[in-house]
Amino acid sequence: STQSHGESGSFLQKMDTRYANRRVWLVKIPHFLADSWNKIDADNVELGKVHIGDGQVSLTINKETAGPAASKMPSTYEIQFQSEPASMKILSETKEPKYALEGSVEHLCSLKPIRDATYSQLLKDRLKQSNTKTRVVLPMDEAPSSKSSTIKFDLHQKLAAQQNLADGVKTSAKRDPKEKRERMERDKLENLLFVMFERKPLYSLVQLVEATEQPVVWLKEVLSDLCIYNKKGPNKSFYELKPEYQAHKPTPAAEEEGSTVKEEPEAKRQKLK
Repeated sequence: STQSHGESGSFLQKMDTRYANRRVWLVKIPHFLADSWNKIDADNVELGKVHIGDGQVSLTINKETAGPAASKMPSTYEIQFQSEPASMKILSETKEPKYALEGSVEHLCSLKPIRDATYSQLLKDRLKQSNTKTRVVLPMDEAPSSKSSTIKFDLHQKLAAQQNLADGVKTSAKRDPKEKRERMERDKLENLLFVMFERKPLYSLVQLVEATEQPVVWLKEVLSDLCIYNKKGPNKSFYELKPEYQAHKPTPAAEEEGSTVKEEPEAKRQKLK
């Protein structure tokens, strides 16, 4: 453990460094699984078992501790190893001392659900939920005065732009470049992108920016998790969904019609012991 005083005289908390050299895996997991595990209010709970053999590594979750939602979640996941990360440490908050080093990251991984009937149903439910209308149209007794108020049909214009892009029609309306774009929540943006890619498999960045009305930097960050950017070939400069987020590989005829099926992209990074 260490403690010291900063240059300004402020006290720095003690840190437990006993496990600083312990090797751990940093795993990116689906959002629905992270939500289920975050609801567990207990220590030393077995979340699942890792199976290593025959050149494959997989995880089988413990549905007894995953809660009521476990019946609607896949039970087996493939652990995919990514490129070796830079020097990384796992830091946690404890009661005494306040902070602790839990170990050094040995592998950077992600969980990919193994497709089965349960996972297919989960994707259908997610798509149905994303397409459910949450706004209600109410009749007005009288039209508002143009001097006192102005009605903007932003939602209608956004939906029309998305439909036009999905059908390959260029929109004529242009957005003021000085107008600040408001960031959409990641979950909502991912659902919107999957609905769009279900209609058409390929989009340029300009088309996606116009349809989603999102800041370019934020949109590209989300796209990097969900899509492949083609740098060469016939689909150069276009985005398409990663294979793991497609229910099946589209045939040439399907590509012309622009039909794909989405998978759940949402994920968090958690430590898997």
